[in-house]
Amino acid sequence: MQTRRAETRRWSVGRRGLAVLAAGAGLGAAMEAEGGVIHTDLVPDVVVQNSSFAIDLNGDAITDFTLADPSLVQLQGPATSQVMGATGVFPKAFALPPGSPIGPAESFIGLPAEVAFFWGDGTNAYLGLEFDISGSTHFGWAHVQTSYPADVLDASATLFSYAYCDQPNQGLLAGQTDGACSTGVPLPSALALLAVGAGAVLALRRREDSAG
Repeated sequence: MQTRRAETRRWSVGRRGLAVLAAGAGLGAAMEAEGGVIHTDLVPDVVVQNSSFAIDLNGDAITDFTLADPSLVQLQGPATSQVMGATGVFPKAFALPPGSPIGPAESFIGLPAEVAFFWGDGTNAYLGLEFDISGSTHFGWAHVQTSYPADVLDASATLFSYAYCDQPNQGLLAGQTDGACSTGVPLPSALALLAVGAGAVLALRRREDSAG
């Protein structure tokens, strides 16, 4: 009888553990953004040299940014567009490595005219972008490589691709090409949820054992 009771107890704790894990998984799902990342891969790549290229992140026929090279590589845009960067005598756009967060919590500067890159020769990085869609703020990135040979007049930029989050006020990671956007609230990983569930199972088991 005692053996059977112990088996019943173990089954009960196991069932509760699964319930905890399911609840944790549900919490994670609730914290995920409903929107997604929309990626555009340019084929062939666009080379800007003594020219310009209009970037329409969401394909609505409205230019969100302009990548230009009148002498130095620059990013231009309307008053509603901004780029992650630093202000100063010469405002500078940040060269973001892959995986950098781009969203409401980051530092952006406006584009009333243009912002020069001042990136080094051969820099391959991402621009963090903020722009407007029908009065709502959206975030995105553009993958760019700059070339600054000895003669600065030969400077150029290669635009490989760009992406944006289709939900307002939600971010994404530099280089992210699909999946959910970020709400700014840390999303527990599957391992973290499993750890929480395992801890809860152990706590329940200790409580059952002490009660028995």
